[in-house]
Amino acid sequence: NVLSGILSASQLLKLPKHGLNEKSLKYVDMITQSSIRASDLISKLLAFSRKSNVVTTTLNIHQILNDTIDILNGTIDKKITISFSGDAHKYNLMGDLSAIESAFINMGINASHAMPDGGEIQFKTKNTFLDKKYCDSSSFEITPGEYLQIEIEDTGCGISQEKLQKIFEPFYTTKEQGKGTGLGLSAVYGTIQNHLGSIEVQSEEGSGTTFFILLPCSENLVKHIEKKNPILTGTGTILLVDDEEFNRILNKEILESLGYRVLLAEDGQESIEIFSKNHSEIDIVIMDMIMPKMNGSEAFHKMKEVDDSCKVIIASGYTQNENIDKLMEKGLVGFINKPYNISDISLLLNDVLKS
Repeated sequence: NVLSGILSASQLLKLPKHGLNEKSLKYVDMITQSSIRASDLISKLLAFSRKSNVVTTTLNIHQILNDTIDILNGTIDKKITISFSGDAHKYNLMGDLSAIESAFINMGINASHAMPDGGEIQFKTKNTFLDKKYCDSSSFEITPGEYLQIEIEDTGCGISQEKLQKIFEPFYTTKEQGKGTGLGLSAVYGTIQNHLGSIEVQSEEGSGTTFFILLPCSENLVKHIEKKNPILTGTGTILLVDDEEFNRILNKEILESLGYRVLLAEDGQESIEIFSKNHSEIDIVIMDMIMPKMNGSEAFHKMKEVDDSCKVIIASGYTQNENIDKLMEKGLVGFINKPYNISDISLLLNDVLKS
């Protein structure tokens, strides 16, 4: 909800009517992108807690490593140099882009923390074939075949053998109290497991640390798709239901900027009262799921009792997929993750109202 407010406000500031200069628009873009990245991180944490399935697509690991290095170069201490040696001739694999990218960034930041006085981080790739004997002896669930090996090596302070045995355990950290959560490497470990790979580490105190990641290669080619984000205007009356006042205010302005008339309700119970009196003129309802007095699911069923043809979209940052599936079976017309951008909500409204 907090991120929804930040993202909505930043998008409203970008509207031409506010007349921001180029420098101000650049700052607003930074706020927007930071909000999106924070939202993505929260989604990953929620997905990790739910042990959800990996969303797979074909990935170019060399491109991801280059992007990772760009991010790290703008983030970590300038006394640390980063190099990349891509010797692998097969570097595509099936995986979740956000999860893999986050794992590499996480490991790069971890390595930088081991070098407070400067040093070097090296990313290297090569191909290797794993036979049945190797796979059977591994503690990971890997199968024979061609793999991409990614080495991440630093010249930092190293890790003692005692600490090395616990390095991937949740909440275990080698950092001083208050300077680390111990979640970073355990999340990386989970990501590599989810991608049917393995991760191992070698280190000695005073001699740096090297991580070895093995991930199965894919023969698929990476498709480059240009993402377009059109903003579609429309007409009609929307009942917007959200228990957070700032979300109601900001999203009302967003929807009005798209051409819609907007009615507001602060919880499920009030939404039923408004819908019962005005359902003949309400074209669509956008409703939060988790609210006091009456949640979105309960309010949806009550609205269906009043008018079975009503069109309801659930907007939520945390909703179990099976709950949404059940509501879809009962006539829910759409779901959108919070925080959402103007383009996404405009496209969804256009699709629903035309159906």
